[in-house]
Amino acid sequence: MNGSGLDKAVVMARGLGKRMQQPAGGSTLDRDQAAVADAGIKAMIPIGRPFLDYVLSALADAGIRRVCLVIGPEHTAIRQYYGGQVPLERLRIDFAVQEVADGTAHAVAAAKAFADADDFLVLNADNYYPVEAIQPLIALSPDSRRQTSVSPIPRARIRENSESEISRFPLREEESRTKNGACENSIFAVALFERQALLERSNIPADRIERFAIAGRNEAGLLAEIVEKPDPATLARFPEPWLVSMNLWRFGSAIFAACRAIGPSPRGEFELVDAVRYAMARLDVRFQAVCVRAPVLDMTCRDDIAPVAARLAGIEVRL
Repeated sequence: MNGSGLDKAVVMARGLGKRMQQPAGGSTLDRDQAAVADAGIKAMIPIGRPFLDYVLSALADAGIRRVCLVIGPEHTAIRQYYGGQVPLERLRIDFAVQEVADGTAHAVAAAKAFADADDFLVLNADNYYPVEAIQPLIALSPDSRRQTSVSPIPRARIRENSESEISRFPLREEESRTKNGACENSIFAVALFERQALLERSNIPADRIERFAIAGRNEAGLLAEIVEKPDPATLARFPEPWLVSMNLWRFGSAIFAACRAIGPSPRGEFELVDAVRYAMARLDVRFQAVCVRAPVLDMTCRDDIAPVAARLAGIEVRL
């Protein structure tokens, strides 16, 4: 266990992989890569070994020792591989099943029994986050939480439409109990990546980065606003350097009440960002916003496979 006591991570691997299933623009895949891509299991794309191995090894390097993979009932290949085929030296791997691929909030909710009352990280299975992005979230201490929680989050910085969406869900007795004490011993945080650093140092094309959620911090270094798929007008009101969320979070158990309270987004999915907004607005949860200037590798489509493999070549994997 690392010095902070946080040693759990939830890895969301339930996605359908529709973009991975689409034909590549000009990339050539080997037979094994093509078979996995056809199945849409992005995390298991073989680049010498499954891509997810690199993601999990970075977590172990950062001090994580217990991982829950959130998978679908059809993901037997993931369960078989991490349930016994690959040797585990540093990690203990559990599984949680998200029966329907209906959004990231429900993916997190599926891991409630694994998390129990402990703080835990949440991340995507199709992104490789470097250790220098993971460790600052693990290293946060109760002292840092107290230092940054003295300044309230400006209410005007939470999107008006988010407020109206949240107002449709009344504060239930369970959320009231959460608000009145369940957050006291937990630290909530998000890693925010400098957009320009992603453009310069990741494999992610600019048009894809433009669709990522942009976030703002207040003077106390707390998350004040997060907007998905920002348009140019939205970007214009955010100060530079623009900060992007890549779905790398630290949560306490209060997030589960928020995940259960929200309704579907316009896309018909239960979005983790909406649960975060709910936690901020209804449960008075404050998220420390940790700025990171580091690349993230993205395994979204077939054209990502070759550049990601080249970036990860030579990296030692120890699970």
